Amino acid sequence: MVGYSRWDLLAVCLGDLADKSGPGHVEGGVDGSGFRAAVILEDLHREGGVVGQDDARLLHAKEARLSLGFAEGARSIHRNISVEAASDCRHGRESRADFQRNAREDQLLAAGCLNCLGDAFVVISIDRGTVDDLDARQRFDEFGNGRPPHAVASRGDDDTTDLRTTYEAFISASPLVDNVTVEAVDQEAAQGWWVRPEQANSAQAILYIHGGGYVLGSSQAYRGFVSQIVCRTGVPAFILEYPLAPEASLPVAPNTALAAWDWLVAQGFTEIAIVGDSAGGGLSLVTLTQLSNWNPDVKPVAGVVFSPWVDLTFSGASMVDHSVVDPLIGYDYLKDCAQKYIGSFSASDPLASPLLGDLQKLPPLLIQVGTDERLLDDSRQFANRAAQSGVPVQLEIWEGMHHVFQLDVEHIESAKTALDRAAQFLLAAFIRG
Repeated sequence: MVGYSRWDLLAVCLGDLADKSGPGHVEGGVDGSGFRAAVILEDLHREGGVVGQDDARLLHAKEARLSLGFAEGARSIHRNISVEAASDCRHGRESRADFQRNAREDQLLAAGCLNCLGDAFVVISIDRGTVDDLDARQRFDEFGNGRPPHAVASRGDDDTTDLRTTYEAFISASPLVDNVTVEAVDQEAAQGWWVRPEQANSAQAILYIHGGGYVLGSSQAYRGFVSQIVCRTGVPAFILEYPLAPEASLPVAPNTALAAWDWLVAQGFTEIAIVGDSAGGGLSLVTLTQLSNWNPDVKPVAGVVFSPWVDLTFSGASMVDHSVVDPLIGYDYLKDCAQKYIGSFSASDPLASPLLGDLQKLPPLLIQVGTDERLLDDSRQFANRAAQSGVPVQLEIWEGMHHVFQLDVEHIESAKTALDRAAQFLLAAFIRG
């Protein structure tokens, strides 16, 4: 088969949508109440999965079925896609510049080629990628003498010091990639760690806010995991150190995040994205909401959150659904964390529950969540509310995956693919500026 460049494939996709011709078909109009699109991309791979004669990256796109609906009044909204992407950057076979260029093209083709058509709410259901993923829970059970750190808390272990030590070891298992540098920051305006690539655009940065239920975690423990994002984007990331509960409660953490944003702007960064996981994902969305509504001179270009905790009122059905088997976090654990974190605030305050805030001015969002976790409906509800507010939001629901599965990038193929997709989303956002 003749090789295609990614731009050739993108032209096929967009031309098909615009002309209603070729292998796909579009019903309805872009400016109408919504539309459904079904695009079948077949045999776009050569042997070995290489698409394009001059590309070093691998992209295997055997079939993609997409349907897109607009936020309000749209028809049913689903986008099912089966895409496997492997980054040679991980294995040192591709230069940083080539990786960034190809990742930008992959983003347009595999994840975002329809976003240019409007403020769309896209739901992507992604099947688990490899047999290795089936053993993910067993691997997580190996931490903490067979007890994952969150499960320790859910069983009533009140020794916060020991729990934090266990969690540090758990998170630190994400490997630090080569060709990045790390640097501690201990200033009055911001504390944390920089993770930097060898070369970077001096105007771009990522503010990373770590998870841990607001009671666990540190910027130092997250250096390895964040280096996986830095490698894939070529953008430096500052991992914020913020005070934990119960020693500090609301509004300390949100105020710390805002101070870190101001500090980054003062350093000369003009294009900043915010990324976070779990409780840090919730705090990321709180920070994005505050910044968007305050209309600062430097606005966030995008937000990416992994399994965000966005509703401390616990309204999501997955919190108590017995069919949801979460190997990492439990309802009792989350209730205990919430009580320690909110202090004198109401759980329905938008500082505690960004789900209940004013979402209208948020930047483009990517939300990744697994089916096997208590926070599944947190992601679903936030994506729905953001879409209803006119926010471009992409929700990825990963079949069979647990809470923040991206952390186990060393063993789980789906974690690698999810991080590839997150990096592509961020690169596209930085291109848009």
